[in-house]
Amino acid sequence: MRKVFVFLAFFTWSLIFSQEVSPIEFKKEADYKVAEPKVIESATYLLNSPLDNNEMLRIQHLQFLMQWMEGTPDYTFSLSETATKFSGENSNLLGVYLAAMIVYLVKEHGDSKDIAVVELNTLRIATNYVAKKENNVPLTSNLKKLIAGNEKGNLAEVLKKL
Repeated sequence: MRKVFVFLAFFTWSLIFSQEVSPIEFKKEADYKVAEPKVIESATYLLNSPLDNNEMLRIQHLQFLMQWMEGTPDYTFSLSETATKFSGENSNLLGVYLAAMIVYLVKEHGDSKDIAVVELNTLRIATNYVAKKENNVPLTSNLKKLIAGNEKGNLAEVLKKL
């Protein structure tokens, strides 16, 4: 009986803390490459959980991603007015945009040399996120236009008009 209790206690504890972000120290360049699976995991978490769900955990994942983005020698990240057109004044959406950029570049092995392609694919992923009602994103007029453009396949044209 005692073994069952210990097992259940451990199992419950592991479920509670399974989504917690493990701290990773980046001391040398190779550490960034080793961390890529965790980076993808954090970005995926942000893109698969509602915007208003467990804010502290979302912040931890975003902080980890930003730390990695700042130091990785393998990728270059730049933000332009596209990120602002997407996020507006909602700083939480900027985190979604960054997570989408990571998913495109790292998980989907996108080409980081063509900034316009990176922005468009990042926007496609981020717009898919905000379009899902269960993510509880307050939709601005820009977001509604981007969602419609994404659904119609003319996201680039819509973006130019914003």
